[in-house]
Amino acid sequence: FRRVLFRSQRQAQASALREAELARQQIEQRAAQIKSQENAVRALLNAKDFDGALARVETALRSFPDDPTLLNLRKAIIGGRADHEQRKLIKSALDESLELERTDRFEQACECLEKAVRQYPGESSLTGALARNRPKLVQQQEQARVAALQRDLKQANSLIEQGQLLQATQLLRQMREAYPGEHEVAALLERVRVEEQRCTARDAMCAQIQHYLDVGQ
Repeated sequence: FRRVLFRSQRQAQASALREAELARQQIEQRAAQIKSQENAVRALLNAKDFDGALARVETALRSFPDDPTLLNLRKAIIGGRADHEQRKLIKSALDESLELERTDRFEQACECLEKAVRQYPGESSLTGALARNRPKLVQQQEQARVAALQRDLKQANSLIEQGQLLQATQLLRQMREAYPGEHEVAALLERVRVEEQRCTARDAMCAQIQHYLDVGQ
């Protein structure tokens, strides 16, 4: 009986050892499979293939749904992809605005940067580029305003010289609205007023002289 009992105990121990060894092998095999999947995913990540990396980790999670390494890796991929896309869009906006700035198209450059800042508020590269372009835009607009003013002043002077006082007055009133506070516009309006008075006085004198001539006849 004792021999039978001893044999039974040894068989049970051997069976337990085999099961333990099998469990150890399964654990090691599982860990190796997970590590293999992790390495493959990280290789795709290093190559900036975020879509491929996400697809690979999702496939791995179907086999190992609760593995924390794979779950954290998926989270990192999603965050990395979003950050990568953001940096791409920011670089695209900066490149576009720089090209516009180089060709003196400061208004379009500011519009491009303002749109990007609304999308990514607080991004220092965007706000810095915008701060650089805005003064250039203000200066360009002022230069354009001065050039337009000088062009209109020249036209108004020409109309006055030609005696087209009504047209000159109409133009100067429009200029007064477009260029408020410009003393040159006010000076020309005063010149037209004086010229109109002179013409009125001249016409009156001519009419009076004509009247005397008619009476004398």
